[in-house]
Amino acid sequence: MEALAEALIYAVEYIDWLPDLHENQLDETVRPTVAALAESPFQVKLEAVAEALVHAVTYIDWVPDPDEEHLHEDAQAFEFIAAILADTTDAEKNALAAAAQRAFQAEQAGAKREYFQQSYGRWMEEMFVYGWDGNKRTDSD
Repeated sequence: MEALAEALIYAVEYIDWLPDLHENQLDETVRPTVAALAESPFQVKLEAVAEALVHAVTYIDWVPDPDEEHLHEDAQAFEFIAAILADTTDAEKNALAAAAQRAFQAEQAGAKREYFQQSYGRWMEEMFVYGWDGNKRTDSD
């Protein structure tokens, strides 16, 4: 779970680095999980970290930047997070896929915001590319 925790902490630090664009609008699952990681990392469940990471990464990509001032930094943040996630185990990938699928289903049942439906629906494919079709594993890795 070390890679997921590292990616989550980096994502939240990146979001906080852009306070003018990302004013505390993170999903309520993200900040409490980060706080719990800081307080007692061995008490936090893999599923909670995976869920928070899915929401944080999606949030980074969603926040509109009218001046496109931070597009380069956003791309670098995604590349860095993807590099961290390259070291995840199958169990961690399964937890991420399940978290993304739950977020996708919740979005379909609730607000039905198009961007979030699309993002959550293909989260694993976007982060890992090979071996994923949306949030489902394919035969090729």
